[in-house]
Amino acid sequence: RAFEKEYKPSDNSIIPSVEFSMANEYSRQIGPNVKRGIQSKLVAGWRPGSCPHGYINTKTKNRGENTVEKDPERFDDVKESWNMLLTGNLTPIEIWNWLNNERGFRTRKTAHHGGKPLARSSIYRIFTNIFYAGRFTYGGEEYEGKHEAMITLEEYDRAQVILGKRGKPR
Repeated sequence: RAFEKEYKPSDNSIIPSVEFSMANEYSRQIGPNVKRGIQSKLVAGWRPGSCPHGYINTKTKNRGENTVEKDPERFDDVKESWNMLLTGNLTPIEIWNWLNNERGFRTRKTAHHGGKPLARSSIYRIFTNIFYAGRFTYGGEEYEGKHEAMITLEEYDRAQVILGKRGKPR
C-alpha cells in the first residue's frame, strides 16, 4: 500500500518497488535534516525543545525560528524561589510548599498535561538546572543561551553548594 494507491499481487512489481524506494529515501534524508536544524538552533543560542518552569517557548514564528521568553505568569514566582534558596534560610521543601500553597503555583498547561501544582522533585530540578543562569546543556555539551537569565552563574554555583549532595556543581 502506497500513499496514493493500493497494489495487488497481480500488478506489475516494478512500480510499487520504485514508490517504496522513494519513500525509504525520504525517510533516510529526514534524520540529517533534523540534526542540521537542531545544530543551527544551538549555534544561535536557543535551546531546542520545551523550556523549564518560568520560561515559555514562542509559537508565533516559523518552525525552527521560535525563541524562549519569560513566562508572564510564572517567571516572578520562580525567581523569588531562587532568591529564597540563596538566602539560605529556607529548605527546598519549604520553598516548594510556599510556591504551591501560598502562591498557588500551577504548571504550564499543555494539550495533555499541566495545570497542576509543582511536583516535589521539580523544585530540585529547578534548582539544579543551569538554564536559569543563562546557559543550557544539550547532547552533553553546554551552550551560552540568548534567553534572559534569572540568576548569575555565581548565584547558581552558590545554590549548588547550599543544596549539597543534591546539587550539580560545575
